Amino acid sequence: EIQRFHRALRLARGDLEQTTGTVSHQFAKELFDIYAVLLSDAELVQSTERMITSQCIAAESAWEETIRNQSLLYRGIEDPILRERALDLRDVGQLVLRHLLDSANYCRVRYPVVLVGHEIFPSHLMNLGKELLLGVYSTSGSPASHTAILARAMGVPMVSGMAHHTFDFPSGTTVAVDGNVGEFYVNPSAETVEQLQQRQSWRQQAMGAVSATEGPI
Repeated sequence: EIQRFHRALRLARGDLEQTTGTVSHQFAKELFDIYAVLLSDAELVQSTERMITSQCIAAESAWEETIRNQSLLYRGIEDPILRERALDLRDVGQLVLRHLLDSANYCRVRYPVVLVGHEIFPSHLMNLGKELLLGVYSTSGSPASHTAILARAMGVPMVSGMAHHTFDFPSGTTVAVDGNVGEFYVNPSAETVEQLQQRQSWRQQAMGAVSATEGPI
């Protein structure tokens, strides 16, 4: 089990190196550098190894428990920046679990989508890429989360923190996201779609006007 665990760590590091080498966003590179450090964190690794040996449990169970315990410590910190480390830990935990569970290729989307979920990690955004990611909707998180910051850097609209919304709609349902005003629509009407397209056009024109005024005069 310890050998399986270390193999999963190596594969997760390889995933990070490959992803970091293809991104142009400085924030993403810095964030994934932190992920690489976490994957080599002696406390996380040794705690998992001790649990595997002392409790005779599977590597994935020991790793999940280690990540959960460490995340709870960060969640109790008042500093919002340090609290974000709990999300980073859970994201790193998922990167390793995918290899332990042989599900590393779980996210193979071939057409543009809006990513919807209770908790969206930065690695989810990078796995899809800007070409396939039309928008993001999460019931947890905030505009200051690492996922939200990365979405803005990628130019992808995101709405988060709307816990009152439910996911009682199947995959493939038509949805729309307006990240500027924090609105999320399920099966929007033709009128709503037209209004959203107009807003998008106005914003693109405004951004173009701002870009045209930049630079030396």
